[in-house]
Formats: sequence, structure tokens, C-alpha cells
Amino acid sequence: MFTPKRFEMGFYKNLNLGADEDMRMSIRGRIDRIDTCETKDKVYVKVMDYKSGHKKFDVVSFYYGLQLQLVVYMEQALEKVKKEHKNKAVVPAAMLYYAVSDPIVKGQKLSEEELQTMLQKELTMRGLVNYENDICTMLDSDLKHVSVSSDVIAVSTDKNGEFKKGSEICSTEEFEKMSSFVNRKMQ
Repeated sequence: MFTPKRFEMGFYKNLNLGADEDMRMSIRGRIDRIDTCETKDKVYVKVMDYKSGHKKFDVVSFYYGLQLQLVVYMEQALEKVKKEHKNKAVVPAAMLYYAVSDPIVKGQKLSEEELQTMLQKELTMRGLVNYENDICTMLDSDLKHVSVSSDVIAVSTDKNGEFKKGSEICSTEEFEKMSSFVNRKMQ
């Protein structure tokens, strides 16, 4: 189970952009929340960025350098957790946007249960989730069942337990590739 470990964690990163000492850039930021889930030999890391509106991770915007923030946050969170857990593998679990707005649900004469279901769907966290090593079920235990759409993360499974098209998932290797891409893009 994931537990909150850090709130408003600031970071500062220096980038060398070339051989010349004058070719340097520094970035700084503040990660809203970092959660971890620790096992015997691994620590899984989830990064959350609070947003006042609904935001979705867009791969095209990411590619063009317009949406690098979550990946930079994940990279910095992993670095911090690796320093604290030197004898364990540190694995990216999820990087998510969380809408902190008070959602409005439109509908006529909804039951309390229908209203709660619709509100939960409005509050589903968006971003990317690592689909390896049962990480999705660590984030939402309902995903242990087949033919489920999570109300917590943007992930759904079919009758065979496979992830449905549109699920916001990627592998550990893809997280690592995105991190490398971000560093090249910033340079």
C-alpha cells in the first residue's frame, strides 16, 4: 500500500549544457506529493502534482517539450528515494495529476450511490502508471478483478485481465526512456 512520504519537496538541479563553464542551467521546483510503497527488496515511487483543473499527460506535448514537469518530478523523486534506500531497487510506479477542484456533476435525480460514482470518476487521477509487477493493483485493489475500470487511476481491464486501450500505462523501461529524453530536451 502506498503511503505519503513527502509534501512540497523542493529540488534544485544543475545542468551542464556544454564544455564551457558558462554553459550551465539550473532548474528548481517543488513536488506536491511523493508516496512510496516498500517491499522487502523494492521501493515503488508515486509522484502527484495537484492541479486546480483537469489535466492529462499528453505524449505529443511531452515530445515537443511543452509538458516535461511530471517526468522531471519523477526523476527527482526517484533520486531522493534512492539516496534513502541504497540497498533496495527504486521503481517508478506512477506520475499523476490530481484535480483539487470541487467537481460539479450534471444529472437529474441521482441516487446517492450514482452521485458518489460520478464524483469519483471526476476525481480520477490522470497521468502514467507503471503496469509491471502488479503496481496497478497496489494503487487500486479493484484492479485485481477482471473487467474493471478504476475510479482511482485511468486504467481499465478487460474480461481477460488485460489492460484496455486508453489505459494510461507504461513500463519501467519507458519511464527511464522518458527521463533520458527530458534531460536531452532540457539541454
